[in-house]
Amino acid sequence: MERFNTPGFIEGAIDKQENIEIRRKRLKFRSWHRGIKEADILLGSFAERFLEKMTVPQLDLYENLLRE
Repeated sequence: MERFNTPGFIEGAIDKQENIEIRRKRLKFRSWHRGIKEADILLGSFAERFLEKMTVPQLDLYENLLRE
């Protein structure tokens, strides 16, 4: 994930050792706090509905989407 290693980018690489429940809570928080109200509503609602059912590879894809 070298492309995220740019100046000013806060997040590091995806931590494969992170507890799945903590990861889901972090992603849910990030989904509701994007900085644009419309994006908050769209992604936050999606996260509320689907994060609990996502597999680890799906969480990886969703986290990469949030990083864009």
